[in-house]
Amino acid sequence: MLNIRRASRVDAQAILDIAIPSFLDAHGHSASESEINQYVKSNFSLRAFEEELDNKENLFFISSDENRINAYSKISFNQYNGNIKGSHLVKLERLYVDPLAYGKGIAQELLQHNIDFSKQEGQQGMWLNVWVENKRAISFYDKMGFKVVGAFDFKISDKHYNPNHVMYLAF
Repeated sequence: MLNIRRASRVDAQAILDIAIPSFLDAHGHSASESEINQYVKSNFSLRAFEEELDNKENLFFISSDENRINAYSKISFNQYNGNIKGSHLVKLERLYVDPLAYGKGIAQELLQHNIDFSKQEGQQGMWLNVWVENKRAISFYDKMGFKVVGAFDFKISDKHYNPNHVMYLAF
């Protein structure tokens, strides 16, 4: 049985342990090895996660089973997106699952938890960016009811940007 709870600073290392393999599995081939390594070094450090967890605008949730953390999410409320009409929109910044836990329904349960929580907090929809070549994630979000509403270029390095879909789910 999954346990989903709000994460705190003490969970930073466990989140980091999921973030790197999950990011590399989905994006490791999206740029040169040196660009990916530099991106990971710059964005996936214990200090970076501690700072993100300390920021009150970020809400992190972690999923675990049998006392092992297997996924995490990061959302932020009231995030404007020019591709979407309306206000009170929550941005799903990350939904990362340990690659060893793929296929167990964890992503679906964690996403649904984020949707339900966001609705309770008065948000009217959820949006996210997803790399256009991340077919697994795009298929998952389609299945969950998200629709492509725009495009976004995600910066990997000063020389490399990955094209992303902006996907949206109205509540």
